[in-house]
Amino acid sequence: MGSLTPEDRGYIAGLIDGEGCIFIAKNPPTSRGVSHMYSLNMQVGNTDLPVLEWLKQRVGGRIGGPYRRVEQRRPIYMWCASKRVTIAVLTEVRSLMQIKAVQAWLALEFAAQCSPQNGRVRSASETALREGYFLAMRWANHREI
Repeated sequence: MGSLTPEDRGYIAGLIDGEGCIFIAKNPPTSRGVSHMYSLNMQVGNTDLPVLEWLKQRVGGRIGGPYRRVEQRRPIYMWCASKRVTIAVLTEVRSLMQIKAVQAWLALEFAAQCSPQNGRVRSASETALREGYFLAMRWANHREI
């Protein structure tokens, strides 16, 4: 991620607050003896592709789409960030966020507290920690706090 101007940081915070989603995905185990896999994700959806291309140019990530949900509506594009990009972006803009400030804080805490999984078997306490962050993020997203 390149250096961001204060204006860039403000605009990105607004995009995430207004059009974005920060979440922890819970995926089923891929092999025997391995617990659920938890991954940190962030997305921004928009019908204006140049906005998402600007975001990708500034911070990385990838763009998917176009997707059509309703035939009469404009197609939507989705910018998606890896865990690394999510952490870097939220570190830069969290203090400017209003609507999703709690989700940004939870995401950064999840990243700091949970060591990489790498397909290994985790202890019950490690699994419980991840599950706790997953449930807290789900609650925050449903409550829209």
